[in-house]
Amino acid sequence: MKRFLLLSLLLALTGLMAQAQYIKRAGCSIKMDGEKLSREQTDLLLSDIGGEDLRNDWKTAKGWRTAGIALTATGGTAIVAGAGTVMIGALTSALGATAGAIAGGTAGAISGDKDASQKAANDAAKQGAQAGTPIMNGGLACMIAGTVALAAGIPLIVVNCKRMNGIVKRHNELIIGPAQEGVGVAMRF
Repeated sequence: MKRFLLLSLLLALTGLMAQAQYIKRAGCSIKMDGEKLSREQTDLLLSDIGGEDLRNDWKTAKGWRTAGIALTATGGTAIVAGAGTVMIGALTSALGATAGAIAGGTAGAISGDKDASQKAANDAAKQGAQAGTPIMNGGLACMIAGTVALAAGIPLIVVNCKRMNGIVKRHNELIIGPAQEGVGVAMRF
C-alpha cells in the first residue's frame, strides 16, 4: 500500500511538472515555452512570484548587467586602442632616433670635427627617441583605464546574471512542505 501511494504521488508530481510553464532567462529577457515574452508579459509575470513583486529587482539587475556589458566592451576596446598607440609611439621613437642620428651625424660631419659629429648624432638621436614618449604614455594610460573598466564590468555582469537567474529559479521551483493552506505540495509557475 505504501509503495502504491508513493508511486501515485510520484506520478502526480511528474504530471504537474510536465504541465508547468517553466521560464528561462535569455540575456535580459524571459522566454516561456521557447517564446520571448513581451515587456507587458514580463511585467505581469514578475509582479507576483511567490507573493512578491520582483519587477524592480529584475529592472535593477538588468540595468547593472547592461552597465557591466558596456564597461567590458569599452574596456576591451580601450586596451586594444592603447596597445596600438603604444606601438605607434615606439615606432615613432625608433624612427625619430634613427632620423636624429642621421641628421646629427651629417651636420657634425659637415663641420669636420669627429667628436662634434658624434655628440651631435647622439643628441639628435635622444631628441628623436623622445618624440614617441608622450604617445606611448597616452597609450599606457588608455590601457590602464581599459583594464579598470574591464575589471569593473565583468563582476557586474556575473553578479547581476546570478540575480536574474535567482528570480527565474524562484518562479520555477517546486516546494514540498508548508503551504498557505497547510502542509502539502505546491508548484509555482
